[in-house]
This record gives sequence, C-alpha cells and structure tokens, in this order.
Amino acid sequence: MKKGNVLIVAFCLLTTIGFSQAKFGIKGGMNYNYAGNITEIVNAGGGAITDITHGSKNKAGFHIGIWTRFGLGGFNLRPELVFTEIKSQFDLNSGTTLKTQKIDIPILFDRKFGPLHIFGGPAFQYLLSSDFKTSDIGSIDFNKLSLGTQVGLGLEFGNFGIDARWEKGFSNNLTAVLISSTTNLNLDNRPNQIIFSVSYNLL
Repeated sequence: MKKGNVLIVAFCLLTTIGFSQAKFGIKGGMNYNYAGNITEIVNAGGGAITDITHGSKNKAGFHIGIWTRFGLGGFNLRPELVFTEIKSQFDLNSGTTLKTQKIDIPILFDRKFGPLHIFGGPAFQYLLSSDFKTSDIGSIDFNKLSLGTQVGLGLEFGNFGIDARWEKGFSNNLTAVLISSTTNLNLDNRPNQIIFSVSYNLL
C-alpha cells in the first residue's frame, strides 16, 4: 500500500474510534511560509568554494480540508486531513519559482478552556507535486513523506471556529539540485509556516 493511502486509512481509523462522541467539520484558510532558502555552492577553481544564499518571497498559499475531534482522557484528539498549496519565488533569477501541493495530516492534542482551545502535535505531510521552474536546473529529487509539528490556539463560537498555528518541518522533501560541474544548489524546503484557519462543525 502506498504511503499516502496508509496515512488516509490511519486518519479514518482515528475518526471511527471516537465517532460516538466526535465532532466533524470542514476548514480552510491561508498559509504564510517563511522557508525555502536556496544555497548555491560554487567551485571557483583552485579549491575555492563559495556559498551564496538566495531567499524567497511571495510565500503565500491556501488550504482546505476536514477535521474531527473526540475526547481522549482529560483532553481531545483532533486529526485533520488537509490539502495545501504554497507558492514561492526565489531571487536566484527572475524565473525561479516553486509551487508545492501536499496533503497534511496533523494529529493534534487539544485542550479547551471555555471558548479557547490550545493544541499541538505531530504533522505528517505527503507531497503530491512540487513544480520547480528555472532555466538553470538540471535535476531535482523529491521525498514524498515528511514529518513536522504544529502548535497553536483558537476560539470557538457555536459551530464556528478560528485558529492560528505555527508549523515547523523536521525533514526536507527536496534534495540537491545539480546545475553544472562547478555549481550545486541545495533547497531547504522544510515548512516554517503561520497558518490561519476558519472552521465549521457539521455535527
């Protein structure tokens, strides 16, 4: 079974376990990514190596998905299944852009204090596609599955909710990019995002 299918099955099982007391809803919002630096390693000859870091900009995207929450001891467990798209543009040259589409599956431990809830936990990511466009790229490798964490807080008003969270990736899903025999690129694409969401409880 493919890794992506395993993650989706795990999400469904977690939902089923707590179905009798679960809430279930939809969510969507904006992502603002602060990651994606490219390090250009240039061999200038005579053993001289130069590292040049290129930052990124316009790192905004969106997400849409489903969530469930059920009681587990003294807190709640909140698995989510979310489609995310992020776009970045790099100053390597005017045509260097990256568009990433992925499935995020955060498994969050949630504690409520009236309308306020605080949460955190691991976040699995399955890369659907990563379109890296530049005139200089020779080859690029992608790792489909990566792991990170999310922490945040939110407010609920009846069936509506809003939350803000921070996501940090532990593992990179893009590896070395070879341009020529004298230049190599390394792209650090681990998520480092602020995520704003609006949610609605359907149950």
